[in-house]
Amino acid sequence: TDVLVAEGVPEGDVPMRDLVGQAAIVVESEGRDGGGIDQGTYTIGGWGAILEDVEAERVTVTSIDLN
Repeated sequence: TDVLVAEGVPEGDVPMRDLVGQAAIVVESEGRDGGGIDQGTYTIGGWGAILEDVEAERVTVTSIDLN
């Protein structure tokens, strides 16, 4: 799992206008039996996602595996 930001992660106080750009969450899926999402790595973007694999309005994390 990772976060992608096109221009890099800014440091210090940053005006809101400077935060506009590409940002995505990278998630890894183990897949599901009987259909659904295939196993693999996917990028999740927000409204108007073009470069990402999936456009999402809301992402709900149901479990986290730190191993």
